[in-house]
Amino acid sequence: MPGYKAHLSIGTVVIAISMFLIHTFQERIPFISTELHGIEWIMLVVITALYSLAPDIDSDSSVINKIWNTTAGLVGLYCLYTGQYKLFGLFAIASIVALEWVKHRGICHNEIFIIILAAPLAIINPLFFVVGTVAGLSHIVADGELFR
Repeated sequence: MPGYKAHLSIGTVVIAISMFLIHTFQERIPFISTELHGIEWIMLVVITALYSLAPDIDSDSSVINKIWNTTAGLVGLYCLYTGQYKLFGLFAIASIVALEWVKHRGICHNEIFIIILAAPLAIINPLFFVVGTVAGLSHIVADGELFR
């Protein structure tokens, strides 16, 4: 199975092709625009990277798991310590604990998981939802596990 560098490379290539196709057929899909400005380009790169690695979040040795555990732990503790966004803080800490019970290549290597994980991105920009979904699916396709 590909490592994290391969998943990042595959995700980047797939997103570049997807962006080209979306831009080319823009008149047929008017609800998704490839017109991005400033920080949105950085967000596109970050979403591509994170979602290309997202299915491996359930593996203790994966890069995305280490990023998530560190970020969620720090944010969760901060939220609980300051009393701001307590529910979010509890969710962040609970997600770290929950990932300990999920077996690798289980629910996280599933197209429905990827779609649900990317769904909140549609609130920011429908293109980000598409990018997150396609990048995540590129990971499970590279692992040979799409629709298993």
